[in-house]
Amino acid sequence: MPDFVISLLTFLLTYPYSADVVCCPSMARKAARRNGDRSLYYRTAEVASILGISTRTLFRKLKCGEFPEPKRDPTNNYRVWTISEIEHLNTLLKG
Repeated sequence: MPDFVISLLTFLLTYPYSADVVCCPSMARKAARRNGDRSLYYRTAEVASILGISTRTLFRKLKCGEFPEPKRDPTNNYRVWTISEIEHLNTLLKG
């Protein structure tokens, strides 16, 4: 199994989560992903963690054009990433 997949699975399985109390939208999003809903988006900090780089490095690569810009959430203008975009970033990072 590729290191990227192992890293992603480790991140999803070890991230703090309580099934009884979902106190914020990001926890609800994580809970939905744990239940198999892959149509949801990942935040920039989550993507950096999955890729094994710092958020600063990720922002620098976005700024200089090494990585393509993802979609933005219309409610708060935050970057949002799909799993396919994360896989593409991983190939660019390793390539």
